[in-house]
Amino acid sequence: LRVAGASFRTGGGRGRGNVDVDLTSAPARVAGEVNLTGAKLQSLAARFPPPLRKAHGVFSGAAQFETRGLSRSEMSANLTATASVQLKSVSFGEFDPLQAVARQARWGSLEPARGEVGMPSASLTLEIRDRRALVTRQQLQIEGAGLTLNGVYSFDGQMDLAVRADLRHVKRHWISETMEGGLAPLHEANFHLAGPLAQPTIQPESQASQASR
Repeated sequence: LRVAGASFRTGGGRGRGNVDVDLTSAPARVAGEVNLTGAKLQSLAARFPPPLRKAHGVFSGAAQFETRGLSRSEMSANLTATASVQLKSVSFGEFDPLQAVARQARWGSLEPARGEVGMPSASLTLEIRDRRALVTRQQLQIEGAGLTLNGVYSFDGQMDLAVRADLRHVKRHWISETMEGGLAPLHEANFHLAGPLAQPTIQPESQASQASR
């Protein structure tokens, strides 16, 4: 059984997909691909942590998937997929992620942003298996700062994400810096985000902000 060129709308975007269902195997094998264009990031805002619920932007993506079974529980348990996501014109709303990193790392304070902090574009690749979405060495650039993401998001809503923050080339001035032994920090650190996506806890994994030599 094949369903080709099915169209749908979600999150303000347009999607198309193809699905093949093999009923001769037990459980049934389901495979296909789906594309989504021009969806609104704010359509997902209710699932974000409170500081990010005013984020907005546009996302598009494509995924190839395969699973077994016809019930929701079977399909979820057996799902494997690869997906690519493109983000455009992203704004974090009232949240300043770079200021948050600086404070969490105890580096001091950046000058206030001129308007909302955001990203012109970004690309992410996801691998889905065992009821988890895996993120591996995904990089985001925000105002000259780099964030590298590694971790998982489980279908039960839990996340476990390692973040490498590099603010050495941030395009904003430091208005105060916490000195270590009379020397400025290197502005590199690792953080760990864990717990429910709507309210994760943040802990420093290992500080790379040793005094510069």
